[in-house]
Amino acid sequence: ELFQPDCQAVLEMMMQIQQSGLEDDDPQVSYLLAAWARFCKVLGKEFIPYMPYVIQPLLQTASQAVDLEVRDADDPDAGAREQEEGWDSMLIANKLISIKTSSLEDKATACNMITCYVAELKGAFFPWVAETSKVMVPLCTFLYHDEVRTAAIQCMADLVLICQEHAAESNSGDTATGEMLAYTLESLIKALNTEPETEIIVAILEGIAGCINNAKKPLIPQPTIVAILEAVFKAVQASDDRRTERAAAKTSSEDHDEEDDEREAEENDQEDDLFLQAAECICAFVKIFGSQFMPYWHSMAAQFFARLQNPRSTGDTHGVICILDDMMEHGGPEMEKYLSAFVQIFMQYAKIPSADLRQAAVYGLGVCAQVGGEAFGSQFANGSLEVLKEVVEAAGSREGAMVTATENAISSVGKIANFQGTHVDVTQVWPYWLSHLPILADEVEGRLVHAMLCDQVEAQNPSIMGNNNGNVPKLVSIFGQVLGTSMIDEATTGRISRILLMLQSAVSPDVLRSGWVTLTAEQRDRIQAAVSSVASP
Repeated sequence: ELFQPDCQAVLEMMMQIQQSGLEDDDPQVSYLLAAWARFCKVLGKEFIPYMPYVIQPLLQTASQAVDLEVRDADDPDAGAREQEEGWDSMLIANKLISIKTSSLEDKATACNMITCYVAELKGAFFPWVAETSKVMVPLCTFLYHDEVRTAAIQCMADLVLICQEHAAESNSGDTATGEMLAYTLESLIKALNTEPETEIIVAILEGIAGCINNAKKPLIPQPTIVAILEAVFKAVQASDDRRTERAAAKTSSEDHDEEDDEREAEENDQEDDLFLQAAECICAFVKIFGSQFMPYWHSMAAQFFARLQNPRSTGDTHGVICILDDMMEHGGPEMEKYLSAFVQIFMQYAKIPSADLRQAAVYGLGVCAQVGGEAFGSQFANGSLEVLKEVVEAAGSREGAMVTATENAISSVGKIANFQGTHVDVTQVWPYWLSHLPILADEVEGRLVHAMLCDQVEAQNPSIMGNNNGNVPKLVSIFGQVLGTSMIDEATTGRISRILLMLQSAVSPDVLRSGWVTLTAEQRDRIQAAVSSVASP
């Protein structure tokens, strides 16, 4: 805000400097690039008028051919370029490739800047999306520089999102989104099948999942789905093979030391990241395609059950549990055949002393309660409830990383009461759930839980309101703690405001005051502002 009055003048000055004919090696060039990117982050869509001056030089640099020479590795002159300043060499398939490093660095900088603008401007970037995609999509397999292809890969999902947002705003249909989705996925599949670096494979898998999710609709044809799944499972198998090879090498080595252990742990962490992103691809498919994805799931389900029987790591198991969560939530009626197996898996891993595993498992129990119908209620509702209570009441459940797992367990208790109320004693379950609110760490679950609380108060659920409105102080305290936070959305904020106004006229001041005293001055001010916003003039 302090800079706003001078912003226009500074931008105009930067534009004049950029158009003044700077030499490529002028140090002002790099400073200008960084400054433009920072202005874009600050101004958002207000930066659009300056984009023509910024994006064209970047696209030109990103698309420039790299200075390189290719010789046979046994050529006596093959290494001559390595002796020259500004050149570097790499051996690929018995060929020695010499590359001018300055041109690579410029290309990488340009690609990173383009990726920044695409990510920041989203749908407003649409006027340049076609030209940008022609430059960036082929660079996903750019062999000669990791940073170039990483930047290109990171750009793909946002290019799809830009087309999707433009289509939604202009009501122009799905053609542009579908074309961009096909174009980016073709390049990412090729990259996934050829990429040698584990860290970049992780980025590719993340990009594929992002493209699927950002399309918002099931626009991918069956052959492409098959190609993606084949490439994903190929990457997972290669990852498993690398783990096995490292373990065998460690066993057979006589001089394995602490440094080797650290390197192996780091490499295995990368393999965990790889499998988690592979899992995200599966999750993205079922979220977008729903029950249409079930034929593919039926053919792969046994592989994931097998991974649970022979776990590679906690991270690997976490990825499987996340897949089971999303399959149960979005897979539709055909998932009923897996209900019993899934519930037993969730119950088992809810008790594991790993925050990630516990969180995914207790979330899964809530999903089963929500979509499992009579089959869940009659067989698993009460048993699941006991497991969830164990999680909530466990030592350390409100400490560190366990907080999110505990809040997911609380949310799932509410789902059992809400969706399986005929199978549990709701006069006990609802008060138990209420006693552990509010949710203050997990934004997604917080928004769901507090909206559910509004549902129950608006319905005057006696187990929530308490005898003679005895739980009103607790409700006032909960609402005071979540108002003005990310734990509720705009709609829930309005509902809470109206509920507080209703409570103000329904109960005595003394009852309200007993909840009021538990709040900070700031929280009290938020309650007063909320009530005032809906009170009659």
